Amino acid sequence: MPDCNRNQLNNNVGCFTILVVVLAIIPAVAVHNKEHQAQSGAMRPENLERESPLEDRIGSAPDSFLKQFDGEPGVKVSPHVVTTAERMVVAMALSDLTSVQRGVLRERLHSIYFIDGLPNNALTYPDDDKAAEPVYNIAVRAGVLDESISELVTRKEQTLFDTTGSDISVNVDAGNLDAIVYVLLHEATHIVDASLGVTRDVKAATALSPLVNNVWSDSLTPVEQYRQPLLMKVRYRHDGHVLPISKAPDVYDALGLTPFISVYGSTNWHDDLAELVAWTQLTGCLHQPYRISIRKGTKVIRTIEPEKSNLVHGRLKYLAQLSGTQADSRVCGQP
Repeated sequence: MPDCNRNQLNNNVGCFTILVVVLAIIPAVAVHNKEHQAQSGAMRPENLERESPLEDRIGSAPDSFLKQFDGEPGVKVSPHVVTTAERMVVAMALSDLTSVQRGVLRERLHSIYFIDGLPNNALTYPDDDKAAEPVYNIAVRAGVLDESISELVTRKEQTLFDTTGSDISVNVDAGNLDAIVYVLLHEATHIVDASLGVTRDVKAATALSPLVNNVWSDSLTPVEQYRQPLLMKVRYRHDGHVLPISKAPDVYDALGLTPFISVYGSTNWHDDLAELVAWTQLTGCLHQPYRISIRKGTKVIRTIEPEKSNLVHGRLKYLAQLSGTQADSRVCGQP
């Protein structure tokens, strides 16, 4: 269940952070909104016409989405009926999004679906990929509603390694907030990216090119300086594989030599941005830890805190300069 006291604090007291990634997007949001308002006669889904809470976009997954999983071995998906209590959890998670994310989602979010048996934690996709300005759906594995961020991310991180015959383990302490907070921060960034062209060269976001310039050669390949061989082999990549758990210290050492905030974020520039925004919001405005621990038995033999990396902070400061803001004094967006 959510931490009510924490959410009340967020709603009533201004918090400060170095969350400059999404604040740097604000000029692009303004351009997008002006262009959008200038269009006439555009058809939009009925729920986008309402000045209603984002949780009103919670809906039931269409059969066309569910049928995509027909024939997948071991996969059986079905719509999840969201309870009143679960709806409250989602509403509180949506209130923890950045102000930029909430602004874009009001315009470009069609629906949020919860699916029992979904093999991914979440998927974001356009409702009509042929539309000039598509709106987007977020499909979420229903089990996310019963997990904390620490539980979800630990399980996800552990899939990187084969622990057979070893007493070494990897765990992530990301606090006790509901996992849906992390999932929506990540997926909402994909919608911001797709809508404003953050990682693409479009007019609304050309000033944001440093997010990828000198970091990525293309959408899947970091520049040579950050192309760590071990990170290029992780199972998150389409040609990657599970590594022996003995390689865990080397994997996180390699991560520390890059500007990526997570191993998952090192696999492509879209997830790089999504992870960067999500973890910066979590550790900044929401005051959550992000500590990866490597244990041998019960003894911690290595602790990694990726958001404290100088290379990660260097990207944020550069983005702050682009938007003309101060990197050390950011007001967290409020609903």
